[in-house]
Amino acid sequence: MTVYVDDMKASFKPSHRPVRTYVMSHMIGTDDAELHAMAQACGVARKWYQGDRYDVTQAVRAKAIKRGAVPIWRRDLSAMVMLRRHYKAPIGDPATAFDRLRAFHAVRGATAAACADLIVASLWATDSDVVHPRCPSFPQVERDAS
Repeated sequence: MTVYVDDMKASFKPSHRPVRTYVMSHMIGTDDAELHAMAQACGVARKWYQGDRYDVTQAVRAKAIKRGAVPIWRRDLSAMVMLRRHYKAPIGDPATAFDRLRAFHAVRGATAAACADLIVASLWATDSDVVHPRCPSFPQVERDAS
């Protein structure tokens, strides 16, 4: 059983502290009990559990790594979460998660595989105006002409 933390650095401004900005990452585990134990050891309250992960600050991420959590790319963590949510598959090894996700999508057809590639790629893309004509399920963003 393993706990993983990704390298995402998403800014978050909580409504109860509008002058404060937190930099967040995700923490997931192969087993919920171990994930909750790691969160408790790092000082994260159970109420912050998001159903399959914890959103954690960079300070908590560092504590988790010191306590044995494995740092991984957010692409791999995203693929692991998609495997669990959409296919009810075990999250498995992060090194093979993206390829396993592509294999699951390949069963559904080439268009679904292209959508998966685009969605996962967009998670770390700096350009938010990603548009893919073969993937209608991906949110289309209108480009400003100016």
